[in-house]
Amino acid sequence: MCKDYDNRLANASYIAKRIEKAIRDHPTIPVQQLKNRILSKCNVDVSRFKVMRAKREALERIRGDDAKQYELLWDYCETVRSCNPGSKLLLRKVENSDPPVFDRMYFSLWALKKGFLEGCRPIIGLDGCFLKTVYGGQLLVAVGRDGNDNMFPIAMAVVQVENRDSWGWFVGELLDDIGGLGTSKWSFISDRQKGLVEALKDLVPDSEHRFCVRHMYENFKMKWKSVELKEYFWKAASTANKREFENFMKKIEELDPKIKPDVETASEWLKKISPEHWARSHFPVHSKCDILVNNLCESFNNYILEARDKPIISMIEWIRTRLMSRLQVKREGMEKYGGSICPTILKKINKQQKAARNCFIRWCGGEEYEIDHFLNKYVVDLEKKTCSCGMFQLTGYPCCHACAAIGSKRARLEDYVDDFYTKAVYLKVYTEMIHAVPGANEAVHAEIPQVAARKRRQPAASRSATQVAAGGRIPNPEAAQPPTESSATQQQIGYQGPRNASLLGKNPATSSIPTTRRYNKRPSISEVLDKMKERQKRRQQD
Repeated sequence: MCKDYDNRLANASYIAKRIEKAIRDHPTIPVQQLKNRILSKCNVDVSRFKVMRAKREALERIRGDDAKQYELLWDYCETVRSCNPGSKLLLRKVENSDPPVFDRMYFSLWALKKGFLEGCRPIIGLDGCFLKTVYGGQLLVAVGRDGNDNMFPIAMAVVQVENRDSWGWFVGELLDDIGGLGTSKWSFISDRQKGLVEALKDLVPDSEHRFCVRHMYENFKMKWKSVELKEYFWKAASTANKREFENFMKKIEELDPKIKPDVETASEWLKKISPEHWARSHFPVHSKCDILVNNLCESFNNYILEARDKPIISMIEWIRTRLMSRLQVKREGMEKYGGSICPTILKKINKQQKAARNCFIRWCGGEEYEIDHFLNKYVVDLEKKTCSCGMFQLTGYPCCHACAAIGSKRARLEDYVDDFYTKAVYLKVYTEMIHAVPGANEAVHAEIPQVAARKRRQPAASRSATQVAAGGRIPNPEAAQPPTESSATQQQIGYQGPRNASLLGKNPATSSIPTTRRYNKRPSISEVLDKMKERQKRRQQD
């Protein structure tokens, strides 16, 4: 007798208890794989829907109920502030909501803010990503860049949607936090998100705002797919010399000339965007950063990918604990490092030194040098730390022309590297520590009314309320109406009813159902063979 694996007593709650450990170790386990594990360990064969319900119940036990975590947000914020003095955590409710309903949240720790102000370059990457919980939402992040070209998160916010209002609120709180509101000392780089460009113009109209050139090229190549245009587009964006930038733009005009007055050319499309947003030759030099793409935020979004499907407090705690460990690992690693220049920057300088072998130096006197590099000439001033190629003053470390001049002078390269890239400044960034936060049993109670979670996000394929009744699916209101001639025609496409409409008991002249052409049925192989035999017999008789 075969063993029966069907057991109605094994409900979703029972299965959730048995698979809780497996879900804790592997939260993204596929449903079919989980179904097979239940069959092998529990000797129960259950449906996929029951496995999905059991998995959801197990995840709720592990992470806590999503809605309940919103109710604990005030207590959590007070607890974090008490353990990390100087941190800024803000909650905002939906206007005129009673009881209070969660709208948005700002989160910035003192150690991150202090580290950014102590030694990171004044450039901030802004980006947003979707949250994968049942309540949806967006996570807005602001990320800096330390002296070793690593990401350094500054602040983040949870909002409902990504628009001008939410970006304006987030950037406003960020600038108020780092003391930059109303000044132009900060530079920003983004993917030109919805409302972000307008929000920055409102808050800091004089600040530099770079656009991610990779996203910009994705829009460019939708109209112009030429490989040559792609080459000169990136050359125009990458060069730090304004004269070279103009030459590359002229090349783009020659490759895509104006033929029709109503057709936009590639150069016209690029000129609509100010070069201050995407060309290195027009970037201010105070940021000491030559980046063209927003890899800062993309790296951080990939770093927190695992946390984006967790409830709000679990997500923030996951990020906080990872950053807490990251600060100490980075600080300890740099303390063991023996050099005075950060290792990533030192590799870049060594690469420039190799390229300096192709340079020919002429000393003009004082600290000024004339450099021949292939077919071009460049002027280097070591006292001002500038080069006519533009890269020396933009990056803050010597370019290949400056390396050739420094080598002829027998001077130390470290003396011409900006302080942002030194080991001492790097350690200042990671001096502060993120302090530990106790659990819910020792949380600080806030004397503020609890906030409730907003409405759950409805799946795209979910049925609307008008399609479901207490007894099941209700009929479509449009289906009860008599069909029109056009709708009946569309419904009967491919209809192969009886040839004689009178067989249906209806007059073909007055029937609302149109008759359609009946196509001949394709003969079978046996019928074809029979016809062939009949033809052969006729030929023999003839």
